Amino acid sequence: MLFVPDTNDAELTDAAERLIDQLYSFEERRAIAANDEGWSREIWRKLGDFGLWHALLPDPAGLDFGARKLLPVMRAIGRSLLLEPYFETGVVAASLFAASDRSEEFLSMVERGEIISFVDLRSDAVSPARGEARLASDEALVSGDAINVGYGASCDWMIVATRTADGRDSVLLVAADQPGVNVVEHRLIDNTPSADVTLRDASASVLAIDDPASDMIARSRALADAARLAEALGVAEQALALTIEHVKTRVQFGGPLAAKQTVAHRIADMQVAIEQIHSAAILAAVAFDTPDQVERGDALRAAIATSSHLRSVCESAVQLHGAIGMTAEHAVGHHLARAIVLEQGLGDRDSLLGRLADELEESNEANG
Repeated sequence: MLFVPDTNDAELTDAAERLIDQLYSFEERRAIAANDEGWSREIWRKLGDFGLWHALLPDPAGLDFGARKLLPVMRAIGRSLLLEPYFETGVVAASLFAASDRSEEFLSMVERGEIISFVDLRSDAVSPARGEARLASDEALVSGDAINVGYGASCDWMIVATRTADGRDSVLLVAADQPGVNVVEHRLIDNTPSADVTLRDASASVLAIDDPASDMIARSRALADAARLAEALGVAEQALALTIEHVKTRVQFGGPLAAKQTVAHRIADMQVAIEQIHSAAILAAVAFDTPDQVERGDALRAAIATSSHLRSVCESAVQLHGAIGMTAEHAVGHHLARAIVLEQGLGDRDSLLGRLADELEESNEANG
């Protein structure tokens, strides 16, 4: 497999990275995290003004980025620990609307400043959840319970993946402001807004059903994994950058920490691990955009590799900072917290290995 960046879009992706990197400082991020919603609608508007909602929409509605061109955007989001719901709305929801040929509807929603969260009620989801839909033509009633739904208390709409009583996959669109929707808001350890969601006969419109829904869910999950790996790369890179700056300036035992051989070896190990995460992020993006160029299961192998390295990099960063790395006032501990949340979003090593085994078994059966 050969990965060649598209030079025609270099200026666009560079501009997106610069925008995200400059949205707010760490201190400004802490202030935003402390507000009632836990994110900034002003920053949300700036992301929209730049056109990042179009990233995964097909032309002519959008820029048709694809996962490879999304990689630098999510990488910058990881570096800055962006609090706004770009992953939930700009990645997952956008891809599902695009797959159901409703891109214009999606753009109208986000241009009004609306937030769209994703709720997975299928029993094989990474998060424990359960639910069921009752369908009638293009409408449905859906019930179920899900935990840790990103921005569930702030969203205007929920895209719900669930199954009917007879086991058919379905993708539904639910308005969040109706009596059948109840949310209990909380924050994750990285200050990301989240909520536990309960649906009881909530009215919904049908985006897809049966095989088209199954395909949409599978593609969306693959894209979500690729986006998380790209974000993980940014998180790890910034944790390393903060650590290098610290060990160069922190003086102990008569000299900077960077001069100590054990510290230099630890930094080198972190750099090697980050290169592994970088390769995994590229592999996952290529696997999504051009699956014919990779082996079946390569995207999951990339996620497994990242799960082995991401937390170790961020834990090493905190350890090399010493006690200050454990304080809320220093950024490095927040990168470790984000790494843990990303790891949970991807699934632990055992669940990823289980998904890989299932995918390879399906591939073997298909090939006879």
